[in-house]
Amino acid sequence: MENSNLKKVNKFNPIYYTHNIRDWWNYMTSTFGFNSLFILAMVYWSQGLRQFGVLASTLYYMDDLKLDPATAQIIRTFTFTAWYIKPVYGMFSDNIPIFGYRRIAYMILASLLGISAYLSILFTANLYWVVFALILGEFGQAISDVIADAIMVEESRKDPVGGSGSLQSFCWITLSFGGFLGSILGGLCLSYLNPKYVIASQAICPFLCLLVSVRLDEEPVSDPISFQAISSRMCILWDACRKPSIYKPLIFIFLSNALSPSFYELMLYFMKNELGFSPMLLSTLNIVGYITLGFGGFAYNRFFKLWSFPKILGTGQVLSCICGIFDILFVLKAYEYIHFSAVAFAVSGDTLSGIISFTFKSMPLMVLSGKLCPEGVEATLFALFASISNFSYAVSIFFGGMLTQWFRISATNFDLIWILMAIRALTKLLPLPFLGLLPQEETKNEDEIIELEVLDEPFTV
Repeated sequence: MENSNLKKVNKFNPIYYTHNIRDWWNYMTSTFGFNSLFILAMVYWSQGLRQFGVLASTLYYMDDLKLDPATAQIIRTFTFTAWYIKPVYGMFSDNIPIFGYRRIAYMILASLLGISAYLSILFTANLYWVVFALILGEFGQAISDVIADAIMVEESRKDPVGGSGSLQSFCWITLSFGGFLGSILGGLCLSYLNPKYVIASQAICPFLCLLVSVRLDEEPVSDPISFQAISSRMCILWDACRKPSIYKPLIFIFLSNALSPSFYELMLYFMKNELGFSPMLLSTLNIVGYITLGFGGFAYNRFFKLWSFPKILGTGQVLSCICGIFDILFVLKAYEYIHFSAVAFAVSGDTLSGIISFTFKSMPLMVLSGKLCPEGVEATLFALFASISNFSYAVSIFFGGMLTQWFRISATNFDLIWILMAIRALTKLLPLPFLGLLPQEETKNEDEIIELEVLDEPFTV
């Protein structure tokens, strides 16, 4: 009994957790090597750090280019084009080496592309060039991300049992930390600098990728360029996507986002111009989103991982509809009647919607994507799932931009914004009839711990 009590006490001792962290780090470095971990950490950390310039882009459209919110939203859908075609980069890097290298050359070229694109924004105020530069910058980051994904897959084979989960968790932590830090720094810098300079400062993200590219351990290959291998891989992928067990869930993933409009840019315009939120306050809302990831992941693993996919995703759509009431009340300034501050109301609403979204949508869809990928095309098909998810978010944002334009909402006129919030809330129910497209079985193993996949969603919706 005494020893048992002693063990219980030790678990509340900080030294207990210090030893656990040390043992985990020793396992990671001895299994995968410090060099591989450093490369993955820098790439995924820089990917999260891109939040540094997300708010700056919107403020640049708003204050410098004097764009209306509808135009800003539509532009946003095009700047992330690179993330819609992720499987293509993997196929090219695997089968078309540059100067004999499949990893180093692609990462160096992608990094240089991103650096030059972001820095070029300093020398122009032309809207079309700014948008083009942002598109090129995202291409650079997306290609580096694909290379990092490939490295992670290769390294995970060193531990067939727990390697994949350990590396995914490691990459997710570094990505989240980068996003958390990027949101804070972005808000602070925007308080003192013009948004253009903050956007150009995103060049540090591909610069970090450039620095670590020289540490890639890769032997040059003499294999000829194989377009036939690309064609073969595409045929295998096409055959996999023709299976009902694959294309039906893909259709649901697309519809679950695309049927409901998003108003990210519009809400930023409203909070800054109508409510007078400072850039730091707006960045705080992004920080809340990263904090809710932890709560959402815990809630899913603790309470909902045994639910069938239709049940949990259907529940998520209904809860998202109900949560939309917060947005309606927020834009109607109903918080004034209960003597609540706008900031506290916004943070409360974002926290609740973030937990609901991650617990009942993002986590189940990550798990579903991993379960459906057949052997032989796991990485490519998982990248396809991520690309379709990203594209569906883009359709949602474009849909929101069109509605904003139709209702004649501008940077100073928000009279009908509550109607758009009501439309978004109600359209959350539209995917419910399509739940039959999802596999019906529930998770059988109660002891299974769901691992987080590094699924790219560059949109804040």
